[in-house]
Amino acid sequence: MDRAEGEPFDELSPGRQALIRAGLKLFAERGFAAASVRTLAAEAGVSIGLVRAHFGSKDGLRRAVDAHALGAVRELYDAILENEAPMSIDSAVRVAVDWVARNRAVMLYVRTALFERTAGSQALFDELFRTMRHFVNATAARGKLKPGVDRDMATLFLIYDFVGPALVAPFVTKLYDKAPFHPTSVARRNEFMSRLFREGIFE
Repeated sequence: MDRAEGEPFDELSPGRQALIRAGLKLFAERGFAAASVRTLAAEAGVSIGLVRAHFGSKDGLRRAVDAHALGAVRELYDAILENEAPMSIDSAVRVAVDWVARNRAVMLYVRTALFERTAGSQALFDELFRTMRHFVNATAARGKLKPGVDRDMATLFLIYDFVGPALVAPFVTKLYDKAPFHPTSVARRNEFMSRLFREGIFE
């Protein structure tokens, strides 16, 4: 059973955990095609046979990595919803800053997986869309979505906001000598987003 079937990551066997972490790292850094089974096994510190024993194939490992990454994304948006009642932008910012500090690898993996346009890219995007749409709908159910907001566009905006920092990370790091995942960068960005949501930025 993998995370997609409901088993928490911490309860997976050490070998499965190590391979998922290796896939998260190497698929993000090298792309799916360039990360060989041998390299993945070496990164995880396990035998090549364990890749097939646990996941059946490299494709199976990728699906498990997708499930793990999506699980982490769902945890972020669930935590925002559950953090305070009523939900506030300030509390969402605090949750997001903490999450990014722990899940930078997830953001980089999602970036690479989506832009590689592999067979699994559309499935990953579709699940990401469903996750963000659930958040939008739950926000609306709490009375926190302004009347007339286009829910499809709100969902897509959340995806843009999630993937965007990972996409431009190398350029932003060179420009400011600080990665967009640095805690102070995340806090500054989320403070700007808070103002954008509350007040807008243009007269």
